[in-house]
Amino acid sequence: MEQLRSFVDYKKEIILVNIQSKNEYPNYYLRDIKKKDTKGLKQLTFFKNPFASIANVHKEVIKYKRKDDVQLSGTLYLPAGYDKNTGEKLPLLIWAYPEEFKDAGSAGQNKLNPN
Repeated sequence: MEQLRSFVDYKKEIILVNIQSKNEYPNYYLRDIKKKDTKGLKQLTFFKNPFASIANVHKEVIKYKRKDDVQLSGTLYLPAGYDKNTGEKLPLLIWAYPEEFKDAGSAGQNKLNPN
């Protein structure tokens, strides 16, 4: 994703942009809008991802039933390289957002986040 941050030089048509993606940490670039593709792009910052150590964490949406038969869903995060088939037990941390729902079906709703 590329976002315009500022006009640097109106006459030369140079702008300051911020570029980031799911796999690329945000950095600033000068873009010459007269040139196409990356030819008009000059990287200004070289910020490293401070979260690189968790970049390969396994993330999956799971569904489960509560004791009162309400269907719920959540996101399970497993360490990078963890083999679920080994049966190795891991510590568990659960965070539940306290919210009231009008019916049991709504309580199990899932708002997927691609990141």
